[in-house]
Amino acid sequence: MRRSLLSRGTTVRDRVRAAAAGALAVVLLASGWSVLPASAAAPDDAEQPVETEQADPDLAPDPEVIVAPAEPVFAAADTDFAFTVLIRNPGTEPLAAGQLDLELAEERASAPADLEEDFPEETLQVASAEVGATEAEGEQSITVSVPRSDFPLDVETDAGVYRIQASLTPAPDDSREDRTTAPTPAPGLSSIVWRGPGSSKQATVSFIIPLVLTSETGAMPTRAQLSNTAARLSELLDVAEAHHATLAIDPRLTAGIRAYGDRAPEVAAELLRRLETTSLDTFSLQFGDADPAAQAALGLDELLEPGDLSYVTRHGTFAEAGDGTPSTGGAEDAAGNADTTEPSTETPDPSEESKAAAESDSAAESEDSGTADSAGDADGADVSEDVPHNAPSQEELLAWDDTVSTAWPAPGEVDERTLDLVTSSGMERVVVNSANVVQSGGPRSRLAGLDAVVTDARADAALARGIREESAADRAAGLATAASLLAFTTNGDAANIVIGLDRAAVGDADDAAAVIEDLMGISWVTSAAVEDQPAGTSTLSAGTTLEPRAELLQAALGREPEITRLGDLLVHPDYLAGYQRARLLPLFATRYAPADSGFDQVAERFQARDRELLQGVHVISSEHTQLLGASSRVPLQIHNSLPFDAEVSGTVTPASAAVSAPEREIEPTLVPAEGNQTVLVPVRARVSSGESALMIELADRAGTEVFYSGGQPLSIRAAVERIALITVGTLAALLLGFGIWRSVRRHGRGHATDDEAAQGEGIPRT
Repeated sequence: MRRSLLSRGTTVRDRVRAAAAGALAVVLLASGWSVLPASAAAPDDAEQPVETEQADPDLAPDPEVIVAPAEPVFAAADTDFAFTVLIRNPGTEPLAAGQLDLELAEERASAPADLEEDFPEETLQVASAEVGATEAEGEQSITVSVPRSDFPLDVETDAGVYRIQASLTPAPDDSREDRTTAPTPAPGLSSIVWRGPGSSKQATVSFIIPLVLTSETGAMPTRAQLSNTAARLSELLDVAEAHHATLAIDPRLTAGIRAYGDRAPEVAAELLRRLETTSLDTFSLQFGDADPAAQAALGLDELLEPGDLSYVTRHGTFAEAGDGTPSTGGAEDAAGNADTTEPSTETPDPSEESKAAAESDSAAESEDSGTADSAGDADGADVSEDVPHNAPSQEELLAWDDTVSTAWPAPGEVDERTLDLVTSSGMERVVVNSANVVQSGGPRSRLAGLDAVVTDARADAALARGIREESAADRAAGLATAASLLAFTTNGDAANIVIGLDRAAVGDADDAAAVIEDLMGISWVTSAAVEDQPAGTSTLSAGTTLEPRAELLQAALGREPEITRLGDLLVHPDYLAGYQRARLLPLFATRYAPADSGFDQVAERFQARDRELLQGVHVISSEHTQLLGASSRVPLQIHNSLPFDAEVSGTVTPASAAVSAPEREIEPTLVPAEGNQTVLVPVRARVSSGESALMIELADRAGTEVFYSGGQPLSIRAAVERIALITVGTLAALLLGFGIWRSVRRHGRGHATDDEAAQGEGIPRT
């Protein structure tokens, strides 16, 4: 019954609500309002949805086609000929399926410049194939194999270089509302070397091979980085020795290995031994591969030199000359015991060494994490900042016996100021790119009173493309171009070539040696030392350093004195100057010369780290410090933003008469690297409440120069102490009184009971 009554009540209530809603609708209509369902169209004057602006399709990344012969040289006796084609679609929409056409230029190229011309109209059809759609932000690789019978070149065709083109024509896309065809990628271009029967002419090439560190390396390499780098560069050294190459060595590599002494990874130590004893032509790059052209653009009178590197040698272990006992920089185990473990004589697995040393950075740098550069390699142990007494000197760390002292500026940036700077710095030879000179004859010449080695700009770029190995097609295309350039030299259409391997590509490549081996695997290509190449003439065609890069470098160089002056705060003042210069020189590296190198982001991270360093040693101010009594000890938290231990003194001065500081001197205090130290300062309040502050100055240990001035706000609440004492006293008095009262009461009850008992027993009351 109750359930039915509830149902009936609900029905009546719904009817009432419906009637009210109908009446409301009538009122709204009468007053000119419209009641529309959510799906109905809004009136014209209502707020319309904001239309998202469509991206201009012309600004979207263009799809591209990359083509290359599977082998750079085709011989007339081959049974078939294969081509690798990569279709890359970086756009946000799929690239429609279509037809791929391979064409060969009918006439052979006669000079290297022909490879950069528009593809000729007279072509020979090589092959056609249907290809499927390419996904957005994706790519697909196709191998096209052409039988010898269908290939347009034959035994009667002149030997030489022939250009190849791959073009993709997407089919109309019926799904597009505008009914237009999908974007058409630009044709891919490459070349092949055709060798007919009886071809016997040889090409001679020389290499300048840089031994440089990766772009991820901080100020100086850690042991883990040395282990990984040395394993790669050892293979490159094998190839260099096999083909009489000239070695250009970054001093950061050799100094980094020497700085760790017996603690250097064995694979790195072995690389250093080989370099020190090699018979190859070698020369030192500027520290960090800094670019002389960029320094000349800043108007420097001499090339920048590295600073003191003892901040790295403090982590090394060096055998004594007498008994062979290793001397360390004070490395201790977790218990604080000196580490006297003898270095292992076994040759470790580089991968295991890398894993073991992966925790070695004392301050991580990532041109990703952000801010810090590696200030050394502590292996996670407590390491003393003292340098071993028998550590190598700065001169010993950087020593190198150059065959000829040589400068290698960034390609295309050399001008007269660069040559003047190189000459005034005592250099005898300069390596320049052919885009920077007008050359005639062989690749060796004289330029502004210096011996000059001219590397071939096109060949440099071709091998750099192969070394970067963005894809198999890119690698094959780079190798094909390099082979074609060498082929021109066999017919006298071009002079002999020196190839300077791209330093950025080599530094970050996993296997740069393989590209050289592939090129030298061509039967008609031979190698020679640079000094064995014929001489020619060259005239400077002045280049320039990009202005935005020069401005950022100038700003970084200008901040260096501000940072290095903070070294006076350190236990070892020289460490900071050496560290900052070791950071600065790689910022000048030639790898950042091209406009697309990402230098802006690198410089931004460098500046962010500089801002951290410029904070030096300072007090972390707190706005909530309260004095709750007439006498307190105020904690001051001192932070050290520098990567080395600091020792500071200071003074504390009350900002007003509301407080006094009985002890105004801050005794010399050790603040750990990138850490905090708390100092307690006695303070007395002279008023019951109010606001005041302590003015703090931090100086070097001797107190000769102030490096930080700041205030610590104080809120005085001395009355709180009086109130608390009165409250506590009152409570104590009340508790004491209550205790006395209870004792008296109990005593009174005891007497009354005794009297009653006595009366009951007939005993008279006293």
